[in-house]
Amino acid sequence: MGDISLVKTGIGFFDDGSELKGIKKSFKSEVYASFDDYMTDIGLLARNENFRGELPFVTKSSKPRRSPEERTAILVQKIEAQRRFDQHAETGGTEICIGKLPNMLDVKKASH
Repeated sequence: MGDISLVKTGIGFFDDGSELKGIKKSFKSEVYASFDDYMTDIGLLARNENFRGELPFVTKSSKPRRSPEERTAILVQKIEAQRRFDQHAETGGTEICIGKLPNMLDVKKASH
């Protein structure tokens, strides 16, 4: 049996790793050497260039601000990652939907 890990999405569920292994095995790209490289770019695109440890859309925070040099370096990394990501999509690479899962627990309670 594989490692069991909890993925925190607002909806708790367990994944034994088999789904991820399947995605990695079927991943195709002319741009990325591996699924892990693809996910590295997703991580770069999700970085906040203004604040450390914040989500990319946060514009005001009490967390430490990045220096102008750090901000520039992150913006360059994000631009390069976006170019690779776009090229991957344009050349017919595997598309991975990363987003909000449907609310599987939205179940009406029976009334008696």
